[in-house]
Amino acid sequence: MAPSRRSYAVVWRGPDGVAQPGRLTIARNAVRLEGGRGRLSALTVPYADLAAVRMASYGERVGGRPTLVLQRGRGAPVRVAAVGDPGSLAEVLERLTASVPVPEA
Repeated sequence: MAPSRRSYAVVWRGPDGVAQPGRLTIARNAVRLEGGRGRLSALTVPYADLAAVRMASYGERVGGRPTLVLQRGRGAPVRVAAVGDPGSLAEVLERLTASVPVPEA
């Protein structure tokens, strides 16, 4: 089995609502988004802060592309759309879903 990538080309929309081209990096304890138009923006979301990771509804998409929603326990959700490789979104979803803590009952 081929090793999974750690970084993916994406367009992401953070709490400010602005869509930004950049990259998503999957780290040991967090997902990091970097990029921007004209000025660099970055957002780190620890896995412990993720309440859920799901596919976006049509109205939630970034630029009309299939999109993941990173639902945080606090704060606005972050939306991430893959650029170039359509299969990478499924890989990111699988990897993040495995990393999101399961709430205790």
